[in-house]
Amino acid sequence: MNFLDIIKKSLNIDNNNIEVDKNKNTDYNLSLGVLMYLVAISDEKLTEDEKLEIIRILEKRNIDIPNKIFDIFKEKEKNSVDIYSFTTDINPIFNRQEKIKLIEDLFKVACSDNKLSSSEIETIRTISTLFHLSHDEFINAKVKIIDKTGCRI
Repeated sequence: MNFLDIIKKSLNIDNNNIEVDKNKNTDYNLSLGVLMYLVAISDEKLTEDEKLEIIRILEKRNIDIPNKIFDIFKEKEKNSVDIYSFTTDINPIFNRQEKIKLIEDLFKVACSDNKLSSSEIETIRTISTLFHLSHDEFINAKVKIIDKTGCRI
């Protein structure tokens, strides 16, 4: 059972009626949440500001993931998590601009505690690479959010 299956089981999510609609696709929604969570914990701490930013971004995207998901993530984070499996849920659904927007959102999560760590940058860089985005697109997203938030590196 992979990490996504463990989360779905913990939340009692039924896989039988998964649609391709971005707002209703459970794998897609959970994958977005997991990627944001993985960025937030990549510096080995999850702050309340990071949790709130994840919830805010997901709500803005009309994705309803219960708050208890953070407890499930924390419980399961000891298991090896393969970022690739979560990006493959999103890659066929998102166009290039949506992927860039997601990278910006990941930087917002990382910057929500006003400090962007090298481990958070590298996690986002890995995700960006798996989305087949260029280095320039990655850097532009990073600079945009740092400028917008005043986050320090």
